[in-house]
Amino acid sequence: MKSHKSIPDKTLEASWKLLGEWEETPNFDLLLVRLRQNDSSEVADMTATLCRSVFRHRAVIDWTIRKLCTKPPRGRIFRVLRIVATQLIYEKQLPPALICDTAVRFCKQRMNKFEASFVNQFLHRLTSEELPKPPVDIALNLSPPLLKQWRQHFSNEQIKELAELLQKPASMTTRLAYKAELPEACEGFVGLLSLPEWADEWKFFEVKEAKPFLKAKGDDFYIQDAAPLYSHSLLAPKAGEIIGDMCAAPGGKSLMIAEKLQGTGHLYSCDVSAKRLKVVEANLANYSTNVSIRQNDALDPDFENESFDGILLDVPCSNTGVIRRKADVRWSFSTKKLRELTELQLGMLQANADLIKPGGRLVYSTCSVDPQENEQVVEAFLAENDDFELKDSKTLYPCEIHDGAFAALLVKK
Repeated sequence: MKSHKSIPDKTLEASWKLLGEWEETPNFDLLLVRLRQNDSSEVADMTATLCRSVFRHRAVIDWTIRKLCTKPPRGRIFRVLRIVATQLIYEKQLPPALICDTAVRFCKQRMNKFEASFVNQFLHRLTSEELPKPPVDIALNLSPPLLKQWRQHFSNEQIKELAELLQKPASMTTRLAYKAELPEACEGFVGLLSLPEWADEWKFFEVKEAKPFLKAKGDDFYIQDAAPLYSHSLLAPKAGEIIGDMCAAPGGKSLMIAEKLQGTGHLYSCDVSAKRLKVVEANLANYSTNVSIRQNDALDPDFENESFDGILLDVPCSNTGVIRRKADVRWSFSTKKLRELTELQLGMLQANADLIKPGGRLVYSTCSVDPQENEQVVEAFLAENDDFELKDSKTLYPCEIHDGAFAALLVKK
């Protein structure tokens, strides 16, 4: 039997389920992939947008809920209140009466009349009273662990600027293939980005109209943020070299390396996950002559010592530089997870150091802005490996044209 629920009903239900699943498995991108496998409708798109907005504004939303509720709401009710408060305060895509009616009806169907009445009372106050102004720390919309961590490294003004930027969704950007020309069919859908000098001669564009662009783009474009260009510029792959990309999935950086090698030398594009390597294979399908795709653990690489002229080691990290795209990261962050990550990152650096030829390059990169997994990991590595020296490094902070990232060039003496 087909469902006769309206799109607002379906979106609320899907969002409520997805946020509940996130509490058990805090990886929104993974959960969204699963949702889209079962639902390719506009409801899935609306659910994704709404849930990301909940994550972006959750601190203020939760504070407002506690201020306006007569008693602390329970978990499943709290989820409903988060969603509808986000719709009413931030999204404003639907009439308030429709949002409220949908929420009360949902609670009557999925819960009971008492919880429906509780939600109704809250929504009445939310829509009829002047909203209280949250404290400064709450307005940052950062989780307490993340805010505490950043206060160890950044000033209050830096945190404020960073937090304000991270509340905005990032635009879609795309890279044009090496030395390719912009196709006429795409000219009206993209705008050329003016990037810093580390971008080299690569051309990046902001996508202005996504659907017609994706339909017209062909094989010369790869959807990607510009920040990875910095680590690529440090690696500086040259024709004829043997290069390793040891944490390659989904393959965007490997694709840039393959384009620069221009059919010469060899690229080993590796990842520990066989499933994720399938995406790498698809992205590198046109580069089979001098590219090998291999399942390989960067903590225990299966290569001979001194095999590579250069290695790119884009390690797993906290993702604090890409919160605009991964809005849930601010709520899944923990100091325990950060300690585990830094141990893993240093272990990967150590494991790949012997694979570099004398005079070769090891580029360590993250999509984090936290010094603990950036500069401090590099410093710890150098303290134990005096046969390497640091030639260059930089933290890119998120801005209007790219995400946050870090990269360091380590050269073997």
